[in-house]
Amino acid sequence: MTKVCSVIILCAVLMLIPFAAYAAPVGNIAKPAMLKSLLLSKGNDEATFGVIAEGEFDFVNEINVKDDPGGSDSELGFLGGKLGLTLFKKFIIYGTLAGAWYEESFRDEGSSVKIESDKDISYGVGATAILYEKELSSFDNSILRLGVDGRFRFTDVDVDKVIIDGVTYTLPSGSVSNMSLEYSDWHIAGEVSLQWKRLIPYFGVRYFDFDSTAKATVSGTTYEDTGSKPESHVVIFVGTDLVVFDSMSLNVEGRFIDEEAVTVGCAVQF
Repeated sequence: MTKVCSVIILCAVLMLIPFAAYAAPVGNIAKPAMLKSLLLSKGNDEATFGVIAEGEFDFVNEINVKDDPGGSDSELGFLGGKLGLTLFKKFIIYGTLAGAWYEESFRDEGSSVKIESDKDISYGVGATAILYEKELSSFDNSILRLGVDGRFRFTDVDVDKVIIDGVTYTLPSGSVSNMSLEYSDWHIAGEVSLQWKRLIPYFGVRYFDFDSTAKATVSGTTYEDTGSKPESHVVIFVGTDLVVFDSMSLNVEGRFIDEEAVTVGCAVQF
């Protein structure tokens, strides 16, 4: 039980670390197969299902967007975690829940506009599937896996303040009405993973998209930005997991081309 408690505490600490991101990390598609069920297997490694909890610290340094005549710029942050159900050591169905904050800066009606949010709820769903696996006896009995991951995430936050040409309107304010900030993103990724003992590196290609909208009416004038779009929608990612205990792994992942980002995380399967 000491090991179980240590794993749970470590995972909980990682889940409390805030991260800023435009698009969610992909992760290792091998997770449903590489981790043993900690509490549900009853000594049988071939347990039909398990519960997996994961914390992620995700930092995006840069994302390439199409030229926007409105000059929009977004900042987005999350604080939360991911919980899923593993099935037949092949699939994970998961949900995400987080606190989120969002800022959108743009130009409209000849004015510089910045809309800032309170912290609010972000939620999402996703799934991971191993489509093919093969043991490579010629390579130290490592296991090659091919699979896919898809995820959708959304937040509709409450507006805290609006700044028009340097003048700040803090809500509630009789001058401001019809405020809204919304953000959503989704991806579908194909991935190759190689399990060599306790080290499981992976790489793949992700197609992703995101939408952001910001709107505020100040003194009868409506300022609106439909947000930015990715330049090419394509991201190359590479990462690795290290299985530190049979039921826990540590992860690091980098994403490149249309996005420059790094993620570190911890997963435990119960």
